[in-house]
Amino acid sequence: MRGQIALVGMSDSGTNWLVRTMLASQIGNSLRYFREFFNPICNLRHAPVLSEGFGCEVASTVPMIARPSETQPRLYDLYNQTWRREDFTFTKENYSVFKIPFFDSQFDVVLLYREPASLWPPARLRVVTWYNAVYESILANRRDYPVEFQQQISQYATDLTIAERAEAGHALSIAYMRMMRDRYRLPLLTYSWLQSASVASLIDWANESVFSRYVHAEKWALEVTNTRRPPDQSDLTEPWLACHRKESHERA
Repeated sequence: MRGQIALVGMSDSGTNWLVRTMLASQIGNSLRYFREFFNPICNLRHAPVLSEGFGCEVASTVPMIARPSETQPRLYDLYNQTWRREDFTFTKENYSVFKIPFFDSQFDVVLLYREPASLWPPARLRVVTWYNAVYESILANRRDYPVEFQQQISQYATDLTIAERAEAGHALSIAYMRMMRDRYRLPLLTYSWLQSASVASLIDWANESVFSRYVHAEKWALEVTNTRRPPDQSDLTEPWLACHRKESHERA
C-alpha cells in the first residue's frame, strides 16, 4: 500500500466530479488533495521545476504533455523536488496519460476517460484548445512510442481541421490509456458507467479496487448516484458538423 493515490484522467471527462465524491466519502483524513499538482499552470509555485518534465496547454510545455515517461528518467528527481516536499496524498491529473508508468511507480492509480460520443461536440470551446495541445504533443513525440501506437497515429490524416485534431487527441489518449491499463493492470472507470451504474455495482467495483483503501465503498457509491447528472448540452453541434463537412469538401 503506497498511501497516496492519483486519478489520471483527461480534460472534461468528469474528473472534478469524481474527486468530489471521493473526498466526501474518504476514510478518516486519508485524502489530502491538490488539484492537478503536476500540471505547471495549476501549480505555479512548483511550475519552474515541473515544466521540465510535465506539460499543459501553455505553449512552452506542450511538448511535455505526451512525452512518454519511459523516456524521462528525470521525472523522479522532479517528483522528489516537488511532491515529496509537500504533505499531499491525492492528486488528479488531466495531462498525464502518457506518464502513467511513472505514476504507477509512486501512487495507487485509477484511470478515467469519457467516451467520444458524449464529449463531441463539447459544451465549452476551451476543450478544443486542450485537446489540440494534446494532439500536437502526440505528433511531436510519436517516434518514442511503441510501434502499435505509432500505427494508430498514422491512421489520421495530416490535414485535420481544428475540430478533428481535438477529436484525434482525445481518441489517441484513450487508446494509450487503455494500453497502459492492460500493461499495468490498473483499474479503469468510464464516464458513462459512472453515470449509469447501480449502487451495488459501484460498491462492488470500489471494494475490488484500490478505492477501498481510501474511501468507504457504500458512501462513495451513494455520493456518485446522488450527484450525477447528464453532461452539459453543447450549442456547437451545427458549427462542429460544418467544420467536418468543410474539410470533406476541400479534400474532395
